[in-house]
Amino acid sequence: MTKTQAVKLILRTKYGGLYLPPTPMPAPLYGDVPLSHADADWIYVAQDQGITTGCGDGSNFCPNAVLTRAGFEKMLDGAF
Repeated sequence: MTKTQAVKLILRTKYGGLYLPPTPMPAPLYGDVPLSHADADWIYVAQDQGITTGCGDGSNFCPNAVLTRAGFEKMLDGAF
């Protein structure tokens, strides 16, 4: 599972299967997730809610990175 897939799973679990996140803020926080990215709204809502943080030094999100079990558990802790 990638970080982006996990974000979608967690947000839909938290808010219901029909949940659609609002449009993201006007300036992207991550260098690898521009507002034109297909999943930017999901990623930035998760970041805003403390579900996830960036990778490396925090300037990128690494949306296609494979998520470890420990990483997924950290995201769950942030969500619930």
